[in-house]
Amino acid sequence: MATLRIAEFSGLGRTDQNDSVAILPVPPTVEQSVTVSASGVVIANPFQPTTKFVELCTDTTCSVAFGVFANLTTGTVTTGNGRLNANERVIRAVPNTPPGSTRNFQPAPVLYGLVVIAST
Repeated sequence: MATLRIAEFSGLGRTDQNDSVAILPVPPTVEQSVTVSASGVVIANPFQPTTKFVELCTDTTCSVAFGVFANLTTGTVTTGNGRLNANERVIRAVPNTPPGSTRNFQPAPVLYGLVVIAST
């Protein structure tokens, strides 16, 4: 069964200035794992309001898309979105404003989520 593992972090532990590599603190604030399918799967839970970075690890080729959790629906990601290759590990910043918003602040935390779909 193909899976995507998601670890959430409230900030960076440090960055290595020699090559600008992000070093994440240990342990993550939350970890979850979702099954990757061809029909598009919304992660089980939105990210924590304090999450600023996520680490994505997959054992299959898949595509991911971030969005405001209330607006995510199954199938909103296509195979052209944020492609991850099998056995790849990436770190992504979680935006602090909704896509398309011109506001630099939110009166309440915006709950972001992730949709994943299998791709080739």
